[in-house]
Amino acid sequence: MRFDSHRVSRECKGVSDAGARIPIEVGDIVGYARTVEEVIGRVENDIELLRKIVRDGAEFIRREYSPEAERESIVSCWNAIVGR
Repeated sequence: MRFDSHRVSRECKGVSDAGARIPIEVGDIVGYARTVEEVIGRVENDIELLRKIVRDGAEFIRREYSPEAERESIVSCWNAIVGR
C-alpha cells in the first residue's frame, strides 16, 4: 500500500518507503518495529531501493524543513499566539 508523502496526519507518524509514508499509529511500538524490520528486509538485497529511499527522504527534508518553511511556520504560530 502506498501513501502520499505530503499528507502527514496528526494520528500517525511514518516510515519512509521508496518516497512514500507508511502510517504507524502513535504509540504503536510493535507496529513501528515490524514496519522498520520489513523495510530493512526489503533494502538489504536491493541497493537501488535503499538509494531511492535515501534520495527521497533527503528531498522531503529539504522541501518540508527548508529555512523558508520553518520561518513561515514560526511566524504563523506566533501570529496565532498574539492574535493577528
